[in-house]
Amino acid sequence: MSLLHYLRYLPTREFKRYRGYLDFVREYSKGLIQKNVREQDSGTIISALLNANESKDPHTYMSEPEMIDQIS
Repeated sequence: MSLLHYLRYLPTREFKRYRGYLDFVREYSKGLIQKNVREQDSGTIISALLNANESKDPHTYMSEPEMIDQIS
């Protein structure tokens, strides 16, 4: 793990707020991905990310954490 990973756990007010924001956005993004998969919604950025991942092309493939980070 890099040093930047551990910086999010510094006990300052700003970092606590930032960590809370990141945790919220990541959970919300996971929900958006699941909703998009269930409803087969097309024409959204999320569907474009999911379609790019279906090809398994190493140039466009992203892991789920990478997709979540792109959404946030």
